[in-house]
Order: sequence, then C-alpha cells, then structure tokens
Amino acid sequence: MSEANAWSYTWLDLYQYADGAQIVYTVEEISNDANYLVSYIVGEGTNGEVVWQITNTFVDVTPDTGDSIGSMFMLMIFSMAGVLLMVPAGRKKEHENEA
Repeated sequence: MSEANAWSYTWLDLYQYADGAQIVYTVEEISNDANYLVSYIVGEGTNGEVVWQITNTFVDVTPDTGDSIGSMFMLMIFSMAGVLLMVPAGRKKEHENEA
C-alpha cells in the first residue's frame, strides 16, 4: 500500500466456501513499531461486502523522565550559586577600596 493507492487494497472474488464450510477471512496489521496503535473497524459495504478499516495512530511512548523539571532546577541552583559567589567578591572590593 502507498499514498498512490490512497493506502487501500481490495481483495476481489474471494471464495466464500471450501469443502462446504464457510471461509472466515481476517486482516491483521503487522508492525514492530511501538509508536503506533492499531485499531480495526469491520463493517458492511454498499454492496454487502465486508469492509475492514485499519487505522494506525501515532502514540508517543517516550518515557517521561522529568528531565525538564530537573534541568530547570539545576539551572536555578547554578544561577543562585553564581550570584552568591559574586556577592563576597563585591564585598571584598569594597573593603579594599576603604583601606
């Protein structure tokens, strides 16, 4: 399947019976990509035919590591440390100027 055929395929003239027993056809999407959730809808077409609609929906399975909060916390800590280091240096210069 491809975009050129509108991501669809039609099986025509399938046998309904084999050795007197009705044949049951199934369709299954086979994928190794955990980022897609497959769903199926089975219905009846306008001429009584069975219609399968298979939909692949993207699902972000990236684990939430909380890294954005951790990064913001670390940035805040380093910023505060930088300010605290500058304060004593400024006071030292004031004391040197007084002498």
